[in-house]
Amino acid sequence: MTIRFYLHNQTNADGTALICADYRHAGKRWRFSLGLTVEVKHWNAKKERMKPAWRYAEQVNAVLDAKEAAILSAAYSILAEGREPTPDAVKASFQDEPDGMSLWACWDRFAEEHAAGLAAHSAKNYTTARRALERFEMFFGEEIGFQNLGESFFTRFKTFLSAEGKKQNTVTKILKSVRTVLGYAERNGWASLPPGWDSLKAGYRKGEKRTSLTEEELSALFETDYPEKLRRVVDLFIFQADTGLRYSDLSQVEPGSVAGDVLNFRNVKSSKQQSRRLTARAVLILNRYGGTLPAISNQKFNDYIKEAAERAGLTRIVQTGDGARPLFEIVSTHVARHTFATRLLRAGVPLNIVSRMLGHSSITTTAIYDQTGEAEEFNAIDKLLQ
Repeated sequence: MTIRFYLHNQTNADGTALICADYRHAGKRWRFSLGLTVEVKHWNAKKERMKPAWRYAEQVNAVLDAKEAAILSAAYSILAEGREPTPDAVKASFQDEPDGMSLWACWDRFAEEHAAGLAAHSAKNYTTARRALERFEMFFGEEIGFQNLGESFFTRFKTFLSAEGKKQNTVTKILKSVRTVLGYAERNGWASLPPGWDSLKAGYRKGEKRTSLTEEELSALFETDYPEKLRRVVDLFIFQADTGLRYSDLSQVEPGSVAGDVLNFRNVKSSKQQSRRLTARAVLILNRYGGTLPAISNQKFNDYIKEAAERAGLTRIVQTGDGARPLFEIVSTHVARHTFATRLLRAGVPLNIVSRMLGHSSITTTAIYDQTGEAEEFNAIDKLLQ
């Protein structure tokens, strides 16, 4: 009997590949993925381990040592029972998940079944979530299975993501993707999950308000002079703040999308057609780029818009879940949509209409944008008394 480790022959675009195992006995084999993605350049094929220079080498090699010991231990236990340690027999001893479905096998099946229906950015979210789980697994040297994905695990996982420098919005997306896959596994009867998994969330803390820009801050941002790369980003931000489009929807704006001052576009997330009346400022921005919008990655957008906001003097101190920070440090593509929603609500647009314009499936999601204060409440009573 032999056990060896190797990298899958399919290398990802970022230079990583899955670690696989190959158990052989009497001319038969059992090949399987360990669910760990590592950098190919740091893999020592001869030693079947990670090179010491890689930052996670110690943790990954410890996992491989433990897996090898577990497989050989299972094989020798089968021998002690007077049976042949065939690949099927050894494999059966590791099927402690319901119906033999591991977390990673379930994840692969979910990705395969939903590949056609997922937008590119959504598919990327699931890949990001899986790799985050793999890094956690490597760092702590422990295997992740359905049986240990309870509330305590996710408390540690969220702490791990924060220690990596992940911002709250990224953590939220990762946890949402994990929760979706776990729900898929439970609905199909492949997982008996511990208590606490279904309350897995990392949204805004209770009572925490979403940041938005005032009309004066929007004007200052738009009217400041910038170099070309920052001007393009500012125009995209202002267009979002005036239309409420998601960042992924900006690519749907084409010269033929506008009739008069009405924009018609396909909502990438829902695949539904929507229309939006454009402000004079939004029309000006479209005309500046010939009826379309500049293309820039989301990450660069969020980096450049902070630089632009600082130039525009957006230094107002705001309270966030991480404490008090100047506004320019937290401005992002999401803040543009928050600003759009807040402006509508302050203008008296009903919450259900704002929800529909934002493409929210639940009005509860939209309600977190409602930041009306005492002045708005007094105005509402005044209208009632007129």
